Amino acid sequence: MSTKKALSTIEANHLREAAKAASRGLGANEWRLAELLYKTSWSRAARATQRGEVVPVWATWGWDSWRQYVETELHLTYGQANRMRNTFFRFGVELKGKWNLSSLLPMGKMSALSTVVRPGNVEEMLKKAASVSTSEIRERAAASGRGSGDMWKGQTLYTFAARTTRAEQRVIDAALDAAREANPNLRRKGALLAVILKGFVAEAQEQTQTKKVRTDRQVTKLPSRRAA
Repeated sequence: MSTKKALSTIEANHLREAAKAASRGLGANEWRLAELLYKTSWSRAARATQRGEVVPVWATWGWDSWRQYVETELHLTYGQANRMRNTFFRFGVELKGKWNLSSLLPMGKMSALSTVVRPGNVEEMLKKAASVSTSEIRERAAASGRGSGDMWKGQTLYTFAARTTRAEQRVIDAALDAAREANPNLRRKGALLAVILKGFVAEAQEQTQTKKVRTDRQVTKLPSRRAA
């Protein structure tokens, strides 16, 4: 492999220090950190020279894998680092020049949108996503599929609040967990609650119908009165 496009030791160390600094102020530097995670793994900058050989840049820092690097040095989970890297690749590489950096949203929203944006709708998507929650974006994106521009045509979501005791909350949480296990594509609590209530209503209606049938049968079995 040619060493012409690989980073020098000095360049690699600058990249390392920049990633450390960005990870320390994660909330304010999410996009910068996402860019650096991409640069330490997939981009040209992910390669460096070591004793005349081209190796992954994290290997020159003493790590056995990129995962070990991000988990140990940057104190990120592998899933978190991977999502940030993927999100930057989508918006910062594939869609570069198709949107304005002033439209940048929090990383959670950018990640949720990354599977549905395309060159022709990226600015519109970012504008609409600014006013809704991350969970709503994820659910709409999952329902619409990759590359769809119709994810905003669904129903408006509302907030439902209820006061409960601690014991009641445990029951509710257990029911939501069961519904989530049975419906892995649903993540929003409101959607899971609707599934639970729909099943409850169906069961209640069935029981009511059963009672009505029994009552009707009992009525038909009553002996008729003879005329006096």
